[in-house]
Amino acid sequence: MKLSNLANADETARVQAIMLAMAVEHFPNVYYIGKSASNLTFSAQQQRALNLVWALKASGVFSEGKEVAIVGGGLAGMTAALAAMNFGAHVHLFERMPELLHLQRGSHLRFIHPNILSWPRPGYEKSKTNFPCLNWSAGSAAEVVEQVLRQWNELKGPIQVHCRSAVQKIQYLQDEKPLLRVEGFGSESAPAFSQKKFDCVIAAVGFGVEKQLQGSQFVSYWHNDNYGRPVISMPVPRAYVVSGTGDGGCIDAIRLSLTDFEHSRFLDEFMPIDELSHIRDRLIEIEEDARNSVLADPAVIRQAKEISGADASDATILDQFIGAYYWQEYDKLTVPTSIISNIRERLRKDTIVTLNDSRPSPLSFKSSLVNRFLIYLLRKHGRLHYAPGRLKTIEKPYEGRIILIERDVSTQERIFADEIVARHGADSALLSLFPAETASEISKPNFMMRDETAECLYPSSIYDNPQWLRKKQEFEAQWPFAQMRPEQANHIKQLIAVATVNSPTLVALSIKTISREKTPLVITAGQQISLAKFPGTVPNKLSSITCFLKSPAGNLFLITSATALALEPSLPREGDEVCVPVEDRFVVIGKIAKTKFPTQAHKDSKLSTNTIVANELDYVLVELDSFIVPSYMCANVPQIRTIAFPEIGLDVTKIGSELNAQKGQVIGIQMLLPITRGNSLIWYQDTFEVNFPAPKLDQFTQTGDGGAPVIANDGSLLGLAIGVTSNNNMLCLPIAPMLAETGYELWIDTEGKCTHQ
Repeated sequence: MKLSNLANADETARVQAIMLAMAVEHFPNVYYIGKSASNLTFSAQQQRALNLVWALKASGVFSEGKEVAIVGGGLAGMTAALAAMNFGAHVHLFERMPELLHLQRGSHLRFIHPNILSWPRPGYEKSKTNFPCLNWSAGSAAEVVEQVLRQWNELKGPIQVHCRSAVQKIQYLQDEKPLLRVEGFGSESAPAFSQKKFDCVIAAVGFGVEKQLQGSQFVSYWHNDNYGRPVISMPVPRAYVVSGTGDGGCIDAIRLSLTDFEHSRFLDEFMPIDELSHIRDRLIEIEEDARNSVLADPAVIRQAKEISGADASDATILDQFIGAYYWQEYDKLTVPTSIISNIRERLRKDTIVTLNDSRPSPLSFKSSLVNRFLIYLLRKHGRLHYAPGRLKTIEKPYEGRIILIERDVSTQERIFADEIVARHGADSALLSLFPAETASEISKPNFMMRDETAECLYPSSIYDNPQWLRKKQEFEAQWPFAQMRPEQANHIKQLIAVATVNSPTLVALSIKTISREKTPLVITAGQQISLAKFPGTVPNKLSSITCFLKSPAGNLFLITSATALALEPSLPREGDEVCVPVEDRFVVIGKIAKTKFPTQAHKDSKLSTNTIVANELDYVLVELDSFIVPSYMCANVPQIRTIAFPEIGLDVTKIGSELNAQKGQVIGIQMLLPITRGNSLIWYQDTFEVNFPAPKLDQFTQTGDGGAPVIANDGSLLGLAIGVTSNNNMLCLPIAPMLAETGYELWIDTEGKCTHQ
């Protein structure tokens, strides 16, 4: 079956395609989540589960009150169970291990990310799922389990969970209802022996039991190993052989080759997508065209027939020759020297790593693009060795030393290793349910076609369960922060957290006079500014000067927050004058040249129904009079040197009223949050949140904090403060998007003189 553009097909076509893609042949009313799929990530399996259950309900395979069995207590099975319960089915969830999510519990060193393996396609940075239920944020496997179980325990309702229950072969009697025979292992929820008919059975047995390599110590992929840590036992450097070029083998080879490797952080810091922008599209093209290009090459076909016989299958041809195609095409790419340098600087000096597989190339179509490309870079520019061939024997001539003898058709290679890491996939857990031939057929990945069952194919409203929505919002508040760099995700507008922001305190001042000074006036970052309709009036709002820009024409501008200058119901307008306090008076320093103020949200705007329209930018540009001399020199404040984006955990300084400096830390980025100002509700997207030790509300709402600059300790200007969150943290707008839109240059004061940055 070929799936094509299902998302745009009508509902009937989508339902039929999903059921056909997951139906088990010769087993009526039995379906397998992930049948023939090559992408078996946690998030992909959850999406398949939601698609399948919707399709089964829409097609009438089961309806309210019907009996549905889910075999497998991993994330896909749990998601399918909740989805079936949502439609009124009586659900039984069977898991042979003592606990749900058994493999991933306590796995603190395996990092799980819902989208990272789709790199460099748009959306790979999105570190939080957005399903109707059981959402999770990127983190260690143990952390993901914690997130999921907390939601599961409150949502599972009447689902009957049977742990320590092994389902035997699926059978049939007189009708097409599958009969499950269940053998329990001595718990109350697992009877010693039982059998029961079901209207529908969904197999969600997950990754299966890992294959072990004879003669080597078995370390499960999910165990807390030491591969990513510095070597502390002799010998150093320690020699490793990693056998297997799927994602598991590639990840461990990378962890052993690079210092402190973790996918998302490494891609952001050492392989930023903007530096690869000129080859990103080509990388995706290579991925999409690889199979057709290899199979269309007559020379490849001739060689395949010589090696594997005249009836060599497409999969066999790919297995042998696609690695050479990948290498050839990657070699044509111009990889930035900065990325090559980054990788070389991160190479570990305490390991010697050899990657092994039976294939002639380490670049396998069974690994994801991001892992395969990293393996290519490590082979090309690092110290990763590749030894093709099958592992034939393992000898231990003396304790602690392993000799690996490796052989292919014509050669033999002897490799010394201190440790072997075997990542040879898993034996299918389907063998307990189906005959060997059926289990082999439905678990074999089909790399020859695009599988769209991992994309959202159900109507958006079909899972509108109020209880799920409440739990989803609670989850978003509890795990609100995306571990991503905003500059790598400008196209991502992610709903991450919901909170109310208090309106800053308004302060009225008595002013004796306002006059124009014709002598140079030094304006310092952090100094208060206010909006004056005309000279002589009391300024209606105070804010903080943040940064200075220079236009291509040479004009000098001040940029600050439009929100910070606004007073209900008045908004800053072009032509309004802006002034600063000087001793006991205010001095007009310029006029507003441009303003972008957020639109008030409609009273019926709701996060749950996606009716929110959030602003993209909020700023005011004030064209300064020529006698202004801007300066960034402030006591106890890092000198501003450049513009940067905020990152989780970054130590920062806020310049508040009267040039006071406060130290804090960035605790959230890429957030969507509302500010309430009088009767207005304004939604801000892409904001970031800063926490301060022992926060007090009056620290943030005092005069001068609106529009206050937030600066990293290295002198990077990050953004503007616009309000206070409900938990007394500071909400800020990143300043880089504002500068990008204006096209103006940041000007920085060094030793009293403005210089171009």
